[in-house]
Amino acid sequence: MSEKQLKHAENVVTRDEGDETFLFNADTANFIVINETARFIWDRCEQPVTIDTLLKNILDEYEVGEAEAKKDLDEHIEKLKQSGFLIES
Repeated sequence: MSEKQLKHAENVVTRDEGDETFLFNADTANFIVINETARFIWDRCEQPVTIDTLLKNILDEYEVGEAEAKKDLDEHIEKLKQSGFLIES
């Protein structure tokens, strides 16, 4: 599996409003709204973490099959990386 580690980009502000979480990157001026699953992933990336560990965390927390969890995880990671909120370390 993957040895890449992910972590928050610097200068990201997080704000919760009801069921939604807003992320703002002060360096890039990017803004994104994330859902509960993406927030679960985001919270675990405060310190460097591997994709394998994130997948295990999702499987432990949610009643979902591994293939679906991996697909969702990959989609959320890609979105957060492309928007400048997560970086590989």
